[in-house]
Amino acid sequence: MTRATNFKTGLAGVGGGAVVAFFVFNAVWPASSPQDGDARVATDVGEGRHTHRGLARPFLGSETGRDEAQQRRQTAGTGGAEHGASPLADVSLEQQIADLEKKLTFQKWLTESTRKATQGDPLPWLDALPDSYRPESFRSLVDEVLRDCASEMELANLDCSEPPCIVSIRHRGQSNPSLRIMGCPAWKRAFDAGVSMSNSMVDCPDGSQEGMLIMAPYWDGWTKHDVSQEERRKRFDFRSASAKEAWRCSGTE
Repeated sequence: MTRATNFKTGLAGVGGGAVVAFFVFNAVWPASSPQDGDARVATDVGEGRHTHRGLARPFLGSETGRDEAQQRRQTAGTGGAEHGASPLADVSLEQQIADLEKKLTFQKWLTESTRKATQGDPLPWLDALPDSYRPESFRSLVDEVLRDCASEMELANLDCSEPPCIVSIRHRGQSNPSLRIMGCPAWKRAFDAGVSMSNSMVDCPDGSQEGMLIMAPYWDGWTKHDVSQEERRKRFDFRSASAKEAWRCSGTE
């Protein structure tokens, strides 16, 4: 049994003025060949005729052009190497290692630059720093302030990894809780240069809310030791953000 397929060539206009070209493909092939089972295809393309064994497909070009295209595809499949050689064959192992070390060094520099720009460097424990700013004295002072002036509040966390210590205080939504702390005589005796602070409300898993007050006392001696206000701001922003992430509602610790 044989089947015949006819296609025509021409130019067709479509919307927007575009023109589409198509071609004639006449194919006649038997279901089987008495010699080897391959289909034998006769195709008419343009004015020439081409006989092809195998699957029926039009070929618009010479045999030489087709062989060259096939050779280019084979070459591309080997990464451009005619004999299967690796693209890195001409690069020594030492050079590859050196290139990787350069990339690693750049990545470390980029990471450190980003950290310094957003977090700054930890502040030093200077000898000139008053005793009330040091961990042991600061913790004792916070306990006194909460006991004498803000008994309805409680200590949630204390970070003295670097100066100044940062205290996180839990409250029940009191208005201006920082003023309660700063107005306490014990606090005023120790710190009279102001504070850095953050106050917000937290939604707890049980549906309740609680206040989160984060405070750090200011020391006016920093500028005398080449610690800029910008550096102090970066450190407080970073450390207070860390304190917020570590916050646990009452009863969920």
